[in-house]
Amino acid sequence: MKKSILMVGLYPPHHIGGGEAQQYVLAHMLNERGYNVSVLSMGDKKNYEAYDEDGVKVYRIGKFQSDRRGFVSFFDALKYVTLEIFNPLIFFFTIYLIVKHRIHSVHIINYHQISLAPLIASKLLLRNIVVTMHAHELICSYSSMMPFCFGIRRDRCGECLLRYHKLPKKLKPLKITIGSISNLITSSILSIKLNMTNSLANKIVFPSFYSKNMHLKYGVDKRKAKVIHCFLNDFKEVEGKNNKKNNKKIILYVGKVMEEKGIEVLIRSVKKLLKYDKNWKLIVIGVGRALNEMKKLTHELGLDQYVEFLGHVQHHYIFKYYSIADVVVIPSTVPETFSIALLEAHLSKKITICSKTGALEERIKDGENGFLVEPNNSDELAKKIYFVLKNYAKLKFIEEKAYLNAKKLYSSEKSFSEYVKLLG
Repeated sequence: MKKSILMVGLYPPHHIGGGEAQQYVLAHMLNERGYNVSVLSMGDKKNYEAYDEDGVKVYRIGKFQSDRRGFVSFFDALKYVTLEIFNPLIFFFTIYLIVKHRIHSVHIINYHQISLAPLIASKLLLRNIVVTMHAHELICSYSSMMPFCFGIRRDRCGECLLRYHKLPKKLKPLKITIGSISNLITSSILSIKLNMTNSLANKIVFPSFYSKNMHLKYGVDKRKAKVIHCFLNDFKEVEGKNNKKNNKKIILYVGKVMEEKGIEVLIRSVKKLLKYDKNWKLIVIGVGRALNEMKKLTHELGLDQYVEFLGHVQHHYIFKYYSIADVVVIPSTVPETFSIALLEAHLSKKITICSKTGALEERIKDGENGFLVEPNNSDELAKKIYFVLKNYAKLKFIEEKAYLNAKKLYSSEKSFSEYVKLLG
C-alpha cells in the first residue's frame, strides 16, 4: 500500500522562492517514487481551488497577503498576529485532508500565514511531523512578514538579521513606547512558535549548517535539528552562449526583487561599473515588492540600456539564462539560509559573486569556487564584477570547481533519501 504524505506551506506558481521551489521539487519526486502526495497551500484569491498537478493533489484555501510591511490599522495588526499564530481555516482543512487521504506523515515548510495550525492539527491526529525552516521566522518575526518590527529589537531576536529596516523618523520620539510594545508582541510570537515547534515536531530540518547553528543558539531542540541541503531534480545542462546580444557580457541576477536580496546594491554597483567597462548587460529575473522601485532607480541612474528586468520566468526556462551568463551575482544584505540560485549557478558552471554572509559564506571559498564581497558595499561589488569580466578566461577553473563541488555535496538523491527516511 502506498504511503500518503501531506505537504503544507507556500507552493509555486503562486509563490516563488527557495523554500517554495524545494517544496515543489520534493512533492513531485515523492510522487514519482510512488507516494500519494497532497499539498495544502494558499492562493492569490479567497476562493477555494483543488486540482491535480501531474499526480500531486493541490488544495489552495484563503488568500496569501504578499506584502504586509509598513503601517497597518490596529484591527489589521490584531488579525495578523492571530493568523500568524493560528489560522483556523488551515487547521480544519489539515484535519480534513489527513482523514480523507489517510495521511501518514505531514511535511510543513515555514509558517508564513499558514501558522502553527497544521502542526497542531497533525499532532492531534498523532501523525509523523517534519518541519523544514527555510526562513528565520523562529528567531526573527519580521522574517515571517510581521509588520511590527522596525529594527529596534537589535540583539534580542536573531541578532536583528533583517537590520536593513529602521524606525521611521516620525516615530522616533515614541521609540521607548513602541519598543516595549514591539518587544512584548514579537517576543511572544517567537516564543510560541519556537516552543510549539520543539514540542510537536518529530524533526526540524534546516537547509544549511549556518541556519541550524543559528537556530540552536536561540533555542531549537538540538535532538530534533537536522541539516538536509536543498536540491534540484530538473537540472539540464545547456550548452553554448548563442543568445547573447551584440556580444555583451552578461551579469545575471535570479531571485526575489526585494530589499533584503541586495538588488539595490547590485544596481548601484553596475552604475559604478561603467567607469571600468561598458560592454555588459545586467539581466534581472524575478518579481517582488521592490520591482517598480528598482525599475525607477534604474531609469534615474541612466541604466535603461544596461539593465533588463524579465520578471517571473518559469523554472525550466531559467537555465537558458544561466547558460549565457558570464557571472551570477547574489548580493543579499540579509543572511541566506541556503540560496537555490547559487546551486543553480554552480550546476550551470558559472562564476558567482556572493555576499559574505549566512549560508553563502558557508558554501563559497573565496577565489576557489566563487567570490565573496562584504554585503551592502556597492564599490567592492563593482570592482569584483569588473575583475571577473576582465579575467574571465583565466578563471575557468573556478567554474569547474564550483560544478564538481555542487554535484558532490548537493546531490538530489542524497538529500531526497534523507527526507524519505524522515517521512517514512
